[in-house]
Amino acid sequence: MHLRFKKIAVFLGIAFSIAGQPNMTQSAPNVSFQLMILSSTTPIVTTTTPTSTPSIPSIIPINYPAWPQVASIIFSGKGYPGGKVIILRDGQSVIESMVNNIGDFTGVLTNLAPGSYNFSVIGQDELGNRSSILPIIIVLNAGTTVYINKITLAPTISINQSSFTVKTPIIISGYGQSETRIALHSNLPNATNLFSTSDHSGYYKFSILNQTVPGNYRIITQQIINGQASEPSTPINISIFTKAITSPSKKCRTKGDLNNDCRVNLIDFSIAAYWYKRPLTKSIIILEKEKLNGDGKINLQDFSIMAYYWNG
Repeated sequence: MHLRFKKIAVFLGIAFSIAGQPNMTQSAPNVSFQLMILSSTTPIVTTTTPTSTPSIPSIIPINYPAWPQVASIIFSGKGYPGGKVIILRDGQSVIESMVNNIGDFTGVLTNLAPGSYNFSVIGQDELGNRSSILPIIIVLNAGTTVYINKITLAPTISINQSSFTVKTPIIISGYGQSETRIALHSNLPNATNLFSTSDHSGYYKFSILNQTVPGNYRIITQQIINGQASEPSTPINISIFTKAITSPSKKCRTKGDLNNDCRVNLIDFSIAAYWYKRPLTKSIIILEKEKLNGDGKINLQDFSIMAYYWNG
């Protein structure tokens, strides 16, 4: 024990008195300490105690902008080969889709807000004749894509003239889907229900031997697809006289009647709406001069004229 204490004392550079040996006492630095003698079986546990409690970082939430909840619509169906399909929303053209050689068309609208929408689908054949309007009402939910497929349009229709005499042939023609059955309905006594088939381009034709009594008559056509009839075409109104008149009128002279069917209705409104605030083609400039206010553009004055002459 004495030797062990001496070693400790030398190691510390301190001289102190050991019992029984006073001569060992020397001056020493003024250092105070405690010596603890532990048994060999006592475990030594070292514990580090921080001088201060560490701070815990706070979590700050980040508010990212909400992802816009929009919707989309995909239109598809059958049109007239080589023609086009026009889709209107609230009277304004939003899609013009060309129809391929087998009669298919597709149109897509994206980034639409949720809600209810009124669409109108119109077909236009390669001669520029347009179908009657097919209305479509859609309710969109946020984040959805709505598929409107298997759209079938009414056929277009035209006539060789609007006034006839008895025994003058009446020729009705137009476009439908390729190689499709076409039905003609009228109040002509000898042509109440006739049927034909369109060719590969969609063209169809009826030639009616006119043996009808004089009067006014109405003609429509429809496509028959899988046993189901399409919407009817735009009606054709004709007049039959006992003898030829000196100057048969081939076109209606009604103001606002843009498609020459002797009516001013939604079809004329849709045609005007398409050209609203757009540069007009030469043919539309001529039409606007004849049927509207003649200022070379489509504006609110033209719609006022149409409203005045409106006859449904």
